[in-house]
Amino acid sequence: RKILRGDTVGPRILNEGDTYDPKAPVNMSSPLSGQWPPLSPPLPTGALATDLAEGSRRLMDYLRKQGYCKDFTLSSFAPEKDGRLRFESSVLEPVNLEATSTLMRSRGFPPRYHQRILQAYFADRGFDSEFDDELSGEAKSNGKSSVSGVRTNWVLSPDPDIGLD
Repeated sequence: RKILRGDTVGPRILNEGDTYDPKAPVNMSSPLSGQWPPLSPPLPTGALATDLAEGSRRLMDYLRKQGYCKDFTLSSFAPEKDGRLRFESSVLEPVNLEATSTLMRSRGFPPRYHQRILQAYFADRGFDSEFDDELSGEAKSNGKSSVSGVRTNWVLSPDPDIGLD
């Protein structure tokens, strides 16, 4: 949610003896510091499939522009008879691709960054979300494939009580 209004992240500058203060200035000389500019204009507030698709596209484009991934794709949001929505997202060359592929192969545990951002967005619009990830690859001329991204299959279910605070 911080990317909606903008945020500065990194280690805080504290005086000797001070305890951690999230409002203390950020040490911008640290390589762990950075700026998340505010997302503007605001995301659509509606909960129609078209609103959710537009908001998702804008969030993913924001992440791409910030260097999180090389590119992304979103399928259309397909409504089902029971009110659920299904769609697929694919992220090409996310910055955490090596860690993602290692953790998914060795422990079956994918680190989920962009998925959690989208999940919070959907919750704010009254939808519970379930998703499954898989590594995606590119075929090489030698017949082998290499991992190049993460594909996520989503199911959104209306839930008016889900909103995150």
